[in-house]
Amino acid sequence: MSVRRLDTLDDAAARAEARRLALVAAARWEKEQGWFNIPTQRTQAADDGASPFEMGMLALFRCARGEDVPGFIVRSFIEDLLTLMFAGLGSGVLAIPAWNKMADRPWALAWRLAETRLDLADGQSVKVDDLAVLCGLDGDDLESALRALSAPTSGLVAAAHARRILDSLCVPASALPPDPKSPTS
Repeated sequence: MSVRRLDTLDDAAARAEARRLALVAAARWEKEQGWFNIPTQRTQAADDGASPFEMGMLALFRCARGEDVPGFIVRSFIEDLLTLMFAGLGSGVLAIPAWNKMADRPWALAWRLAETRLDLADGQSVKVDDLAVLCGLDGDDLESALRALSAPTSGLVAAAHARRILDSLCVPASALPPDPKSPTS
């Protein structure tokens, strides 16, 4: 059974993704302003690690790893990402690829994993495909794991069965290396 390790979604990756998106947005914003002859000052991304966007990205990645993060914080940040992608600035300004092509970005994977974990925390059933992505399994391996639990596989997996599969397959947050920039380490 192939298991995707979730430690690729560590805090360093979250900080890097937040900075990358902030720099891309700032550069595109300057370009847009230049088209309309609006004078702009050079913007530089803050490197203090205290920006709300970076803190939201950290919360998103930590939720994706299975750490205990309040759901309202993660949902608020997901709304911020949606605003960046589809509202005022639009996806063309941010140069964000189409949904089916963004799976290789760590923040996109964290987004999907966090949303699935939030659904499980709310007691909702999840799609078999989403659970397979969350566990890093292909469909056949997940079907085997579900049969081992005597869980029905009718397209949705009950939250209790999904949590048992996650607990048995995914790397717990306590097994991840500590983040050197984290205030708790």
